[in-house]
Amino acid sequence: MNPACILIAEDEPRISAFIDKGLSANGFAVTVVADGPSAYDYAATGDFDLMILDIGLPGMDGFDICNRVRAQDPEQPIIMLTAKTADEDIVRGLSLGADDYVAKPFSVTQLVLRVQAVLRRARGTLARHVGARTDDVVFVPNATTGLNVVARSLPLERGDEVLGTDHEYGAMDRTWRFVCEKRGARYIRQPVALPVTSADQVVDAIWAGVTDRRAV
Repeated sequence: MNPACILIAEDEPRISAFIDKGLSANGFAVTVVADGPSAYDYAATGDFDLMILDIGLPGMDGFDICNRVRAQDPEQPIIMLTAKTADEDIVRGLSLGADDYVAKPFSVTQLVLRVQAVLRRARGTLARHVGARTDDVVFVPNATTGLNVVARSLPLERGDEVLGTDHEYGAMDRTWRFVCEKRGARYIRQPVALPVTSADQVVDAIWAGVTDRRAV
């Protein structure tokens, strides 16, 4: 299973290094930022399976980031990190959509267990949405890695066809070319005329390239 990607937004270097070391040692892929605007920009990429947000970030606090991220992605797993244990801060964070909170000081073991629990719930939610088993849902750091995982796991045989379009972006095009070459399959870049004026136009163009050897 590929490691889950964690975004840590913490402005105290000692604490962020402590979290980074602890999560990395437990198999997570970690990215650290030290201010609110950077945290929000990274979050907007959609590349992270979970965010750990300190409340007192400079430039934009954790509450504001949580609120903005939730408005764009209601399912993004978020854990709030704070030195404050007052009920109003906990209630505010959870009310804005945070999945959990961790109060400083904390142990690596506590944080890892909370991260694993939130990710487990997120996997369950996604599994139910797509009609899969929770154990069959894996985390990948980006779409390109996801494509590689799927492409390399397909039981392609010599003579099978992989049907794409002539508008595939670079990484997808290179991945299918490589996999088809290794398996003896045929990669077809079905032409889709521009401009595209409707979804039916794309569907009709792709279906025109379907044969009984199509595998993907």
